[in-house]
Amino acid sequence: MRLEVCAAETVHLREILVMPQRNTVSCAGHSMKLAVPSRRFPPPWTVEELEACFVVRDHNGQQLAYVYFEDEPGRRSAAELLRKDKARRTAQGVSQRGGSSVATRTST
Repeated sequence: MRLEVCAAETVHLREILVMPQRNTVSCAGHSMKLAVPSRRFPPPWTVEELEACFVVRDHNGQQLAYVYFEDEPGRRSAAELLRKDKARRTAQGVSQRGGSSVATRTST
């Protein structure tokens, strides 16, 4: 595998120093700026309540997590599901870790 450093010089990848914290690559006295990729799941992340779960979505609407709940104690213990309030807090915690703000929507 080769990387073109300049028009007159080609170097092998093992000879390259990559500095991700500075977004640069250095080799033989040459330095180049790396393109910084955008976040895969852009913030803000939101929480939407559905009939039996909460859905965490990114800014583009991509579903990132489903947190299921059951309010009836017998069914909840049999299926090992969370209570609704605990499921909501869990979904909001997930959304806060990834996105910068939390908005909870209830579907109709």
